[in-house]
Amino acid sequence: MPQHIIQRLHDSEIDGALEWPIQGKVFVHLGSPVSRDFEAEAIVDTFADAQAWLDQEAIRRSPNGAYARSRRHQPAEPQPSIVQELLDADVAGTASWYFDGAFGATLGDPTGEAPRVDSDATLSSWADCERWLRDQAVKIKRTE
Repeated sequence: MPQHIIQRLHDSEIDGALEWPIQGKVFVHLGSPVSRDFEAEAIVDTFADAQAWLDQEAIRRSPNGAYARSRRHQPAEPQPSIVQELLDADVAGTASWYFDGAFGATLGDPTGEAPRVDSDATLSSWADCERWLRDQAVKIKRTE
């Protein structure tokens, strides 16, 4: 299977984040998730749309950068994700990546009115991030 678009962005030192606080919408960001200093943002309907936007925007912003060069050898293909499953199940969450090797995620109510879990940016890959989201979603489902 080809490397995930988000992992490739991370490996090309392009920071970003996803948020899905509202049923049917994904907020997509390129830029620093730590300072929330985003260079580009969009609201899309699906995780596949988010992947496509991230891919196109990264190439548009830096057509000769590492990410764009990597695409010449391996085209981006949107891949299934736990993010879409969570979005479809109305489970709010976030995922972010930082070029220095960290990924982070949260799951639960973004307003703070209900329980929320946070990975504390201890994840080392997009695959780890998705695994963490899936594991936490199972735990939340068991407590409902």
